[in-house]
Amino acid sequence: MTSDKRLRRNAARLKRKENVEKLKPSTWLIVCEGVETEVNYFKKAVDYFNNNIEPGYKIKCDVKGKGMGTTSLVTATDNLLNYIDKCKTKTVPYGKIFIAFDKDDFNDRDFNKAVKICNEKGYIPLWSNEAIELWFLLYFMDVISISNRKEYIDKLNEWFKKSGKKIKYDKNDEQIFKYLVECGNHDLAIKRARKVCLDYQKRRINPSHCYNCTNVFRFFDEIDARIEELK
Repeated sequence: MTSDKRLRRNAARLKRKENVEKLKPSTWLIVCEGVETEVNYFKKAVDYFNNNIEPGYKIKCDVKGKGMGTTSLVTATDNLLNYIDKCKTKTVPYGKIFIAFDKDDFNDRDFNKAVKICNEKGYIPLWSNEAIELWFLLYFMDVISISNRKEYIDKLNEWFKKSGKKIKYDKNDEQIFKYLVECGNHDLAIKRARKVCLDYQKRRINPSHCYNCTNVFRFFDEIDARIEELK
């Protein structure tokens, strides 16, 4: 190979790398425990915020539902990324990787381990103790003494009824994000969740014992940061 050809090839390689780095922050991956509830919620959330972002800069987000939780979900994410890398099906790598999962009935050890592994690998864990419905309920109220999914859902239906709209919570409803934003308060949900989460963090309590706690707000922190970058 001549010197000129080598220089041209190196310049092209550097240009491709530069382009990848520019695009990387706008291409995200969310791997969810559920196959519908979280998937529907996050897809519509991204669409909602993309309405305020100019074409060409919108957040590109792949949302995958795996039907598994805690450490198994983290492993599934690893396998997905390894497959993409091996098959080279993506020309642009994911800039941010989120893993959304609930405490549910999973044991404390696996739940805490999943959070720990996510942090070590650079994934952003979006966990809820006990369930994602806790995050939904925070759109309407502070949650202190409620402790299980059924109670979350009962309270959600009470609030939907108070809103005057004929809505009943359905975990597979594709419009759940729309209902929450219209009937509740998204910004207050973030403030409520952050306050509880920071309190537990200050006391260095493991996620498995952070009752009525969720850090799903971290996803929206990243969206806010992305929007700020584009200003």
